[in-house]
Amino acid sequence: MNPRMIWAAQYLEHHGWNVTPPPSRNEIYCIQEEVCAKYGVNRLDMLSHKRPRHLIRARHEAIRRARRETFASFPELGRAFNRDHTSIMYVVRGADGDF
Repeated sequence: MNPRMIWAAQYLEHHGWNVTPPPSRNEIYCIQEEVCAKYGVNRLDMLSHKRPRHLIRARHEAIRRARRETFASFPELGRAFNRDHTSIMYVVRGADGDF
């Protein structure tokens, strides 16, 4: 990394800014795969608009984990899960009570 970028990141962190890099799609993909293995569902089914209870549980757990572990924005998570960002907000709010 460029020394000026390192200095800038340190300066921003010192002043309370969060400078974590955006999550890679690979991180979210790995979370999706882990949750699918846990629930025994297909990843494509989890990302579809199907609504059986076992798929919804898997999808919600994957969304919550992805939000908590990657600090991805709602639009980023929406793209990764084939959902609108407001649907992601609904899932996260249901788990935590707020953002």
